[in-house]
Amino acid sequence: MRVHFLPFQATARVFLVAGAGLVLAGCAGIKMGGPALDLPSYLAGDVYLGTVEFDRSIALVDGGEAFRDGFESQFQWTVGDCARGHRTLDLRVRLDDVRRVQPIVAAMKGGANHAAGLVEFVDPSTYEVVGRYQVAVDVETGSGFAALLTDSYAEIGEAFGRELCRRAALIKPPG
Repeated sequence: MRVHFLPFQATARVFLVAGAGLVLAGCAGIKMGGPALDLPSYLAGDVYLGTVEFDRSIALVDGGEAFRDGFESQFQWTVGDCARGHRTLDLRVRLDDVRRVQPIVAAMKGGANHAAGLVEFVDPSTYEVVGRYQVAVDVETGSGFAALLTDSYAEIGEAFGRELCRRAALIKPPG
């Protein structure tokens, strides 16, 4: 019985093609978009947060990895805190615009950080989009020494999450 091995160059080509395919698949982003779509009324206050997927295909001028990590973790925590219902929905999130005031500028004269993007609610059993919201927030930085100590990434993520909770009526009304 003879065993044939691929020569090194052929093996390297296979791994190169496979690796390029994975890289390109990661750059493709999440297919999102369409008209605004309010969650059905029977879901108001009854959503439980499932998987949250962030589309990282859009390069943010004012947001690097540190921003994305801080924003994403705070956003998930905030939405998870208000979505305490029984019906699990997944989220797809795409940030289209982020503008941050630099901390030294905020300390001297204040300002506002801005984030805008698209959030889709997806039924994990059918993969159907059941809600779609354009969300935009402006978060005042304050001024003085406190502006230097503020975690603007987390503040923007929290504000974005709270605005989504408000717009999608995720908090169960009393009574």
